[in-house]
Amino acid sequence: MEFKKFEKGDRFIKDVISIRPTGSIFFNAGFYRRVEIKAYRYAMLFHDAASVVIGFKFLNNVEEGCYKISHQKDCATVRASAFFDVFLSECNRTMNSIVGKYTPEYDKENEMYIVRFK
Repeated sequence: MEFKKFEKGDRFIKDVISIRPTGSIFFNAGFYRRVEIKAYRYAMLFHDAASVVIGFKFLNNVEEGCYKISHQKDCATVRASAFFDVFLSECNRTMNSIVGKYTPEYDKENEMYIVRFK
């Protein structure tokens, strides 16, 4: 048998986006590093209520309606409670119904990352 030593950095392989009860979007270290979110200051959020999907693009220049990214050591958060108020009312859902961890997808057609809710 050949054992491999676990390295601390090995634990952040999967891309995960968490939706928190406070209306924040949390980007884990794996996604943060792969997408290089550290290089961006803002996130523009989008939604499709009929498909129950949200999307986001990362920006460096402030645009109307964008949200500031709060950077931590190797992860980031976007506080988007106002965004979720509108999205949830349009798709007739509650915050508790979407709270959880999701695997983001890249939508090539719209050039943004998306999260599909069940």
